[in-house]
Amino acid sequence: TLASMRDSFGLAVLLLAGMAISFVTAWGFNASEWIFFSASIPVSIAILGMSLRFTDIEFGSPELLCEQHVGEMLKAAPAMIIIGGHDFLQHGRPALKFPFFVLLCISHLVTGLNVRGAGLVVLALGHMLYATWMVAGIFYSAKQFIHVAVAIMVSTVLGVRTKYMHDQRLLFCISHVQLTGGVFYWQYYISAPSLPFQVLISVLVTLVCYLILLFHRRLRNLPPALGAIEFVRLGFIRGDASCRGTVLRCQEMPAGAFGNVRKAMRLISVSHRWLDRHTCDVPTEAFPMGLHLGTMRRVLNTHFSPTRAEEPSFARRLRHAIVRRAVGGWDAVVFYDFAGLPQVPRSEDEDAAFRRCLPHMGMLYSMFPTMILHEVPPGTHGYLESGEDEDAAFRRCLPHMGMLYSMFPTMILHEVPPGTHGYLESGWCYCEFETARLGRQLSEYSPDALAALGRARALEAQAGGDVLNLEEMASMWEAELAQKRFHVPSDADDVRRIIKAFAMKRMMLDAIETGDMDNLRSMMARLKGQNLVHSTLDQSVNAALETLLHVAVRKCSTAATQILLDSGASPTRRNLRGDTAAQCFMFPRCSRAAQLVRTTS
Repeated sequence: TLASMRDSFGLAVLLLAGMAISFVTAWGFNASEWIFFSASIPVSIAILGMSLRFTDIEFGSPELLCEQHVGEMLKAAPAMIIIGGHDFLQHGRPALKFPFFVLLCISHLVTGLNVRGAGLVVLALGHMLYATWMVAGIFYSAKQFIHVAVAIMVSTVLGVRTKYMHDQRLLFCISHVQLTGGVFYWQYYISAPSLPFQVLISVLVTLVCYLILLFHRRLRNLPPALGAIEFVRLGFIRGDASCRGTVLRCQEMPAGAFGNVRKAMRLISVSHRWLDRHTCDVPTEAFPMGLHLGTMRRVLNTHFSPTRAEEPSFARRLRHAIVRRAVGGWDAVVFYDFAGLPQVPRSEDEDAAFRRCLPHMGMLYSMFPTMILHEVPPGTHGYLESGEDEDAAFRRCLPHMGMLYSMFPTMILHEVPPGTHGYLESGWCYCEFETARLGRQLSEYSPDALAALGRARALEAQAGGDVLNLEEMASMWEAELAQKRFHVPSDADDVRRIIKAFAMKRMMLDAIETGDMDNLRSMMARLKGQNLVHSTLDQSVNAALETLLHVAVRKCSTAATQILLDSGASPTRRNLRGDTAAQCFMFPRCSRAAQLVRTTS
């Protein structure tokens, strides 16, 4: 908590310092004090550089496809026309001056925060045209507006070379505040004092700085135990730039193959059967780079941005790029266990990291979209056999395995070569499927696969917010598991425990949301009986990375909060916004439930 407060305070100081220097720059430019103007520019650049370093913004190509760049340019074209031509449009119509100014601001902000790559260049071009008309004297404007237009153009262009959309938006906001904020203070406090505008500017700047601090905290913070996991980025799977070839064991993956899971827009967990004891994936005639890699490439490209291999028509690829948000090679990351966790042979440090991760691996499958790779070449049986050490570690992580599938969207790749038993015939694959279904993570990437597997009703139940009955579900699982294949027959008991534990977590969440305290106490007693209380209570339960305690406080349920705290729920776990259960957008909550959490902390 103290570290988070220090970070927010440090960024706030840098924002204020940047605005102060831009105030000096505006004064020097408009008063023709060229010494102050010249000296303030390198200082302003230095403060902006410190801010970008402080916020850990990563620069590099966003790795967009050609169609995506063209689509982003078309999205930004209306804003360019409004910004570059609004003086022509309002010429001779004084009543339209203020409405056009508001339209200009809205179009710039909305476009700058949502387009990527070449779209930002088009947006900057609009401001360059605006500055050109003023310098050429075609339309009269105060000198400070030339300064603002140039500063905004620079701020916009900087975002072209950011890897992540998160970083682009943060850079866009920080640079705008630091390079232009002081200009408006100079205009309405010194050049042309106006009390209404002074109040308005002060309120707006304070609000924008607060929103920047909030956005800086907005990161996907996975549990520390999962810190050793690497996530393969979309650009590597797609084969962009120098990232080509097969998927290797984690220790042998090339530099640049992994993305930053905290900043990426999309996180997808992959459920699959190991096709080879040592390489996991195997080449086939259709996919010489590997069956798993080829299938992931096809499905992800189709979903995010089709290439010529998936869609020969350029017009259709361009249409897809226009109607969808541009996701580059860094903004989507995939958890693929062979490439994400250290594989044998492992060093002592790698083995220690591997064992720390295992008990929490299920969280990725239970909270984020999951892609299920059930394609298997002829003559291959499913999951690999484990060595003694691996098996011991595997057993320790079993109670937590479902977490990954129920937290993130799940993708199912259902193609299976002739003569090979299907994905759902494997007991462990069925376990991953059920935990993803309980977490309602099957709709985004897997509807076609579910239809092919005859499981379309899973989507209907998910869409309808199905109500769980533990006894009925247990009977269904018993019937299903009796028909599944396990290399080790005793694994069926482990699968029963995993699925039942996640069903109880889902029922606890439903009980908190509906206010059913009796059911919450009943589920808590069952978890205690299976020694799963602490591992379950600190798990995230939704895409906002909230724990059950977050949900209870948000619902202002003092009774549920007390039950969770008495059972050992951690009051310091943070959600996606960086808030503890007792906070909301950095501010303390005022409910009795939140006060109870603070008292316990």
